[in-house]
Amino acid sequence: NCLSVRCIELHTYTAGGALLDRGHHDSGSVVSMSLLLSDPVATDGGHFFTWDAAGSPVIHALGRGDALVFDSHKVHNVGGVTEGVRQSL
Repeated sequence: NCLSVRCIELHTYTAGGALLDRGHHDSGSVVSMSLLLSDPVATDGGHFFTWDAAGSPVIHALGRGDALVFDSHKVHNVGGVTEGVRQSL
């Protein structure tokens, strides 16, 4: 089977923004990618994280331009932004 791009979304989180739905995953896709567009030094909070088998959060420290590719059914979240703007694709 051939894979193709299903969608590209620009996510913008400002102070108070987060994606904390514990069961969030990308349905309808096979592979997902999170690409950080903003400079993490200019933002407080907003870390991208997944969950390990024991249910503990695993923070993925991304720099501007870094991407994380993962199974779309893997639960993932974005922690709360307390200052600045976090943008990602």
